[in-house]
Amino acid sequence: GPVLRSKSMYNSGMFKQLVFYLETCESGSMFEGLLSAELPVYAVTAANAHESSWGTFCGAASQVAGVSMKTCLGDLFSVTWMTDSDVKARSRETLEAQFQKVKQITNKSHVMRFGDFLHIGSEQVSDFQGRTGEDQVDEVHGVDNNDFVMEAQRSAANARDAKIEYLRVAASAGAGDAAAAEALRLELEERAEVARIRDELLSAGAGSAGGHVPAGVAFWTSELLDCHARAADAFGSACGWSEERLGLSRTLYDLCVASSSSAEQVLAAVAQ
Repeated sequence: GPVLRSKSMYNSGMFKQLVFYLETCESGSMFEGLLSAELPVYAVTAANAHESSWGTFCGAASQVAGVSMKTCLGDLFSVTWMTDSDVKARSRETLEAQFQKVKQITNKSHVMRFGDFLHIGSEQVSDFQGRTGEDQVDEVHGVDNNDFVMEAQRSAANARDAKIEYLRVAASAGAGDAAAAEALRLELEERAEVARIRDELLSAGAGSAGGHVPAGVAFWTSELLDCHARAADAFGSACGWSEERLGLSRTLYDLCVASSSSAEQVLAAVAQ
């Protein structure tokens, strides 16, 4: 993961300080309980450890030169911090000030920060992203433009639902897109299959753990990391991973927690 890689890179003298932006669903789980403030790394994530991140400029807002791109053009978190960096490239804005702004604008998920944010957070964004020359574009439509912010928030879509929302619109538009309608049918079937697998895993896991499988705030220990890695490999071999099934990684984590990191119990649940 990024924490172990960062430790290795730092110990090899590959950086003095590192700023890390991570945009993905449950992105907080990559650092929560893992990234120590003693390591000179400042990590900002689009979401906490148990929620989706959000796309933006989706649906009707995904047009370029009048043509629909049939997707989301960006992610609410990433669009926000990158446009802020564009606007403030030659300013003295600190990482702490940027974090507070991005946290406020990214109103669909909980933007988090980890690591040595008390120290590194007081340093300037431009120290890590590079100072630009005089050829920088002076007018950038971004986080200081209220219309831009409102459109980014209005057109946001749950990243896990962006594909199915597009297919629904395409299948119902005008006379309807037959290919989109078929793709929507297949997507709904796959989602139903994912729900079935999740229920079976939780049922088998609860039996192995002797009770209910809790789903709380994520934390990590070396035993949990080992249990989850083995469970993920076993699931991949037995069932196969796909875009729609990525959320089941959290289910495997919950099973590891419920079994007190007993990989054998979780592997037995996967095998069922």
